[in-house]
Amino acid sequence: MRAVRGAAIALAAAILAGCQAAPAPTIPAEAVLVAGGGEERVELNRITDEVWVHTTYADYEGSRVPSNGLLVVTDAGVVVVDTPWTPEQTEVLAGLALEAFEAEVTAAVVTHAHPDRMGGAPYLRDEGITIISLEIVATTAAATGYVVPDDVRTGDAVALTLGGVELEVSYPGAGHTVDNTVVWIPEHRVLFGGCLVKEQRAVTLGNTAEADVDAWPVSLEAVARRYPTADVVVPGHGAWGDLGLVDHTSSLFG
Repeated sequence: MRAVRGAAIALAAAILAGCQAAPAPTIPAEAVLVAGGGEERVELNRITDEVWVHTTYADYEGSRVPSNGLLVVTDAGVVVVDTPWTPEQTEVLAGLALEAFEAEVTAAVVTHAHPDRMGGAPYLRDEGITIISLEIVATTAAATGYVVPDDVRTGDAVALTLGGVELEVSYPGAGHTVDNTVVWIPEHRVLFGGCLVKEQRAVTLGNTAEADVDAWPVSLEAVARRYPTADVVVPGHGAWGDLGLVDHTSSLFG
């Protein structure tokens, strides 16, 4: 793992000890961790001890836009769901994970081919970190010039076990993009809705340049049916909440 520029972490309390029976990563006592600065700033916010939201920022049409992904701590390392906007931010995130959890990033799942989902993929590729996606995402990535994931799964719903943690990656249908997928972590009842789902404060659908606005509501219904036990729903941008975010996104269609 290359040294990370400016990845100084403000830790306010002692690091909790990990499991002594196996070399599991330690868990920071803090609910919020920060590394980097300026355009390379990375924030981590705890949902559970093992599931954190990573947030990074980029300028879009004159505004500073936050983008969310997940960081999942496993017994075999850290799994990232969607990268930050850039390779540089992704390098900072990897350094933050290493310092905070004493674990390297071992795999990443990307949910669609846009810069806020896989803009950091060149860093992962260069470091030899496995990039996983459904086939529809890999196909879109290849067609649009993004790094093509090296572990491509077929089907509309695929179960993964990474470091002892189960995840499901599923494609509910088109919406924000033709290839938008979601990630479910059943042990923690956390659903990463990505850009298919909007935050509660959203009053518009945002960027619809590649959207299928007719299919989008139907895809949201499919998500709600498949994951009715989700306690936490994380949108691609903004504050996370519960399944009410899926209903709220549906309401934006009028």
